[in-house]
Amino acid sequence: MQAMDRDYWRLWSLDEIVADNDLPADAGVLFSDYCMDCYGLRLKCIDDMVSEAWADGFDARPPIRVAASLAEFLNTYMENPHAVLDFPAR
Repeated sequence: MQAMDRDYWRLWSLDEIVADNDLPADAGVLFSDYCMDCYGLRLKCIDDMVSEAWADGFDARPPIRVAASLAEFLNTYMENPHAVLDFPAR
């Protein structure tokens, strides 16, 4: 997505994914951002078929899981974007 959608979420291009992922592989892969980089969404591989979605606030606190899989994240996003986009309470 070139620009954020009406919910302030933006899915990155493959070029952006490659450029913005400089952490170790076990940290997961950033694939999108919310509210102009207020935080990023990261996929963490669970097995060969499933990756969990995590919100990363880019601060000292650890990321938190927002969906058990990419499919769950996308399905929830389509039904209620803020269920997965609003940074959950820690």
